[in-house]
Amino acid sequence: MDVAQILKDSSGLLIEEDLLLLEEELQTGSYDGAYARSCSDTIASIRAGLSERPSGGVLGGTSQASDLGAPEDGLPKSASRPIVLVDSAELSPFGKPDGVRNGLEIDPFLELESIRRSSTYKSQLKSYIEQHDFFDESFVDKNFSRFDDLELKIIVASVCLSESFLDKYLDALDLEAVARYQIFSEEFFMRHFRELDAGIVLRQGANDWRTKKNRSKKLDAFLRLKGVMF
Repeated sequence: MDVAQILKDSSGLLIEEDLLLLEEELQTGSYDGAYARSCSDTIASIRAGLSERPSGGVLGGTSQASDLGAPEDGLPKSASRPIVLVDSAELSPFGKPDGVRNGLEIDPFLELESIRRSSTYKSQLKSYIEQHDFFDESFVDKNFSRFDDLELKIIVASVCLSESFLDKYLDALDLEAVARYQIFSEEFFMRHFRELDAGIVLRQGANDWRTKKNRSKKLDAFLRLKGVMF
C-alpha cells in the first residue's frame, strides 16, 4: 500500500478511523524507516486539523440549514462526503494476533487470500496457524471445504486434531501427515491400520507408544499378527 500517496491524495477526506488504519499498516508492513516517519508526521498533521473541520450543519458558528440544499437519503448534503476505499489485498497479510483490527473482527479468509498469493505461501500459512489461537479444530471443521489439499496437509502438521475429527475426515486428509504429526491412541491406529503407514507411525510418529517399551501387550500382539517386527 502506498500510504504516502493516500495521505497526499485524500488528506481532506480522511477521518480518525482511516488514520488509525494507516498507522497500523505502517507498523505491520515492510516500510523504510524514513518513509514510515514521514507518513507518521503527515498523519499527525492531518489529525491536528481534524478538529478544525466544520461538522454537522454549522458553518462559522452560524446555522446555515437553508444553504444545505434538499436532503439526500434522509441526510443533509453537508453530511455526505466521498468515501476512501482501501483494497484489502494491499494490506499487510497479518493483522493483530487475534484477527482484530481497530476493534473490528477481520474475516481470516481475507488474510489467507493474501497469504495464498505469497511466494512463501507454505511457510507463511504455517506461521499464521501457529500465531492465531482461533485456528483450531473447530475452525477447521467449520470451514473444511474452503481449504485445498496442500492447506489441509499443513493444517494436519500444525493443529492438534481429535480422533473424532480424524475419523470424520480421514479419507480427505494426507495420511502420511496424519501418521507423522498427529497424536492418537493405539486403538485408533489399529482401527485404521490399513490406511496409516505403520513404518511412519512407529518410526517417525508423535505418539509415545511408537517405541516397543511403551506399547501395550495388545498392540504388540496386533503388530506381530500383521507381520510388523519393529
